[in-house]
Amino acid sequence: MVITKHTLLYSKKNKLKLLTFLNKFFIKFIK
Repeated sequence: MVITKHTLLYSKKNKLKLLTFLNKFFIKFIK
């Protein structure tokens, strides 16, 4: 896998999506 600026940006977006997803999941789980 070649790491380029595009790949880094893509991974950052994915991390944000993952974080928001986890946040929603944990909120539901805690409640």
